Parts: sequence; structure tokens; C-alpha cells
Amino acid sequence: MVPLLRPGNTVLIDTMQRRIEDADWTNEYGRPLYFVETRDGYRCGWFQKDKARLIMQPQALSRCMPEAWRTPEETEVVGQVVGVATYLNEPWSCYREATPEERSDWKNKAQ
Repeated sequence: MVPLLRPGNTVLIDTMQRRIEDADWTNEYGRPLYFVETRDGYRCGWFQKDKARLIMQPQALSRCMPEAWRTPEETEVVGQVVGVATYLNEPWSCYREATPEERSDWKNKAQ
């Protein structure tokens, strides 16, 4: 779901909302995200239900292909994503010099 939902984000899941909504949404921010368990692991993204198939629709900029599974044999909806905690910058782009181990004066207060 990059760039809407980046790797390393923490998601809050409402496990009471397990039914895929096919409601009208007007933009990608209004479309509900779901957390789904598959035989291969987990997926988080936009989903649609087509009879006995659950289809994951990736975000257009992610360059991922849609995926589909038979339900309930191959997948289960864990719940709807209702919150996201994210980094403001990618955690891997932080300066190493800013860590206490790299700076000998890290305990010193600013004067």
C-alpha cells in the first residue's frame, strides 16, 4: 500500500469489522483498509469480495499486482484498519551520529 501505508507502520485493527464493505468512497483515503490472514502470511490493503473470492487491490503507485484467494479455505479477514502509527521519516534514513552509542557527548545538556 506504499505510499499510503509504508513498511514499518503499526496498524490498529477493529476485529469486530470483518465484513468487506462495498460502500461508496470518493477517494483512496476514504476507502477502507483491511488486515487479512492467508496461508502465506498476512496482507494489509484494499479488498473486494467477489462471490467466494477475496481480491486484494494494490495501490496504483505500489507496482504490485492484484492477488486473489478462495474464502474461507485460503484466507480470513482479521478486521478493518482503523488507525495507523507511522514514522515521519523512514527509520533507515536517520543519522547514525544521532544515536547515543555514536556520540560521546550525548548526556551533555545544551547551554
